[in-house]
Amino acid sequence: MVGDSAASNIVVGNQLTLPIVVDMSQAVDLDVASLQVKVTWNASIVTYVSTAPGTFGSLTLNETDVATGTFLANLFNVAGTKESFRALLLTFSGTSAGAAAVQVEVTTAGNELGQSLLDKVTTRKHDVTVSN
Repeated sequence: MVGDSAASNIVVGNQLTLPIVVDMSQAVDLDVASLQVKVTWNASIVTYVSTAPGTFGSLTLNETDVATGTFLANLFNVAGTKESFRALLLTFSGTSAGAAAVQVEVTTAGNELGQSLLDKVTTRKHDVTVSN
């Protein structure tokens, strides 16, 4: 899930920080130890500013394509967790007026035994409206 709500509004030049949250409240007996997430957005509406780690283990970033609206992150926690957590925080800046969806695709998810959990994952986008 991206953000604490499904949508945000900002003004051109202002920043918006969105948490990438893993909600484990409906994941009975699942234990997440690793994730790879791909985040995409319309780079003509919002631009990437920075990333801050969340509360889940180690974080490895790939910021190579942020100028074109793509970001990759790998997260790992050797013990895993059954609790909800904030994976990371992404900060964007409003570049021009318009609407953009910040979307998260979980490309890998596993438990501490290396078993895939990808078939258990669902995601939610976050709509950002930038105004002048």
